[in-house]
Amino acid sequence: MWYSSFMPAKLDRTTVTNAEAAIKNAQRVRATHRRRTTVGSSAREDDLAIGLERLAQAMKPIRSEIARFPYGPQTDTAEANRQKLRNLSKQIQGERRRLWKMQDPKLRGAQSDDPA
Repeated sequence: MWYSSFMPAKLDRTTVTNAEAAIKNAQRVRATHRRRTTVGSSAREDDLAIGLERLAQAMKPIRSEIARFPYGPQTDTAEANRQKLRNLSKQIQGERRRLWKMQDPKLRGAQSDDPA
C-alpha cells in the first residue's frame, strides 16, 4: 500500500539517543537543584529552562512517529519499535512535569514563548 512507506521498519537511532540524552539531562538537573538551590534562583531557572527545551525538542520527532503508527507495518519488530517510542514519550512527559514543578510558581507562565 502507498501509505506503508510513512512508517519505517527501523527506528531512527538519533531520535532515540536524543530522547535518552534529554531524559538523563533532566534527571541530572533535578538531582543538582533538588534541595541545593533556592526556588527562583537564576542558575536553577536557567537550567530548568534548558532541560525543558531539550525535552521539547526530543519529543517532536517521537510525536511525529507516534502519529504514523496506524500506517506502519504490522509486525512484531514494528510493534516493539512502537512500544519503545511510547515508553520514551512517557518518560519525557514525566520528566517535563517534574522539571515544571521545580520552577518558581510565579515564573511558570511567564517563560512561555507561546502566545496562545
